[in-house]
Amino acid sequence: MLAASAPFAVLVVENARFWRDYLTDSLARIPQITRTGCAVDCRGAREHIRGETYDLLVLELNLPDGAGLQFASECRQRMPTCRLLALTSRSDNVVLRAYATRLLDGLLWKQDLTAGQVPEAVRTIVGGGRYLAPGLRPQWLRHQHDRTGWWLILSDREQALVPWFGAGLSDTEIADAIGACAATIRVHRQHILAKLGLHRTIELMRWALAQGFIGTTSDLPHKPAA
Repeated sequence: MLAASAPFAVLVVENARFWRDYLTDSLARIPQITRTGCAVDCRGAREHIRGETYDLLVLELNLPDGAGLQFASECRQRMPTCRLLALTSRSDNVVLRAYATRLLDGLLWKQDLTAGQVPEAVRTIVGGGRYLAPGLRPQWLRHQHDRTGWWLILSDREQALVPWFGAGLSDTEIADAIGACAATIRVHRQHILAKLGLHRTIELMRWALAQGFIGTTSDLPHKPAA
């Protein structure tokens, strides 16, 4: 947490030029920001954080070369004190869960973003608070009060495997990719289907897409423990 008047550095990771310019223009109005870096993908962002220290990362969750939430997790490990603010058009349960578990410190929603929200969110988060876009609050309330959500039903290991199943990969393909046994992957698949009340992998694929496990980038997460 930084003092309200303390200087800080920001890295913007956004591939769409319109939103990148919008963010940098909004950030330019905050006098405490001493340095603003920009990247259009995960690769460029990694180059920035390899050579510089940042206090805040403003991150689009659908990037051309990787899943934003996976990159957020990577940044948490590399820069434990850096605060993470996501800018996204998504409102699915996977994103809301990332906010609930504090992987993300804040969520800005592109669908209803107003001029004053970026500075407000940045000051709140850098000051140690958390920020949720007003347009996401109804979904957040439903998420909080859902007593049958997958995050309460599936284990962490099963949740990590859902994107792989959702992408339509076979047990053998997943096992080869993560260095596990195909029989173990098959058991996980069966358990997930049973817990969710589904019967076929195609149903699991549709469910994973609807919940937000499979994004527009089609990138898969890092290795889960089998």
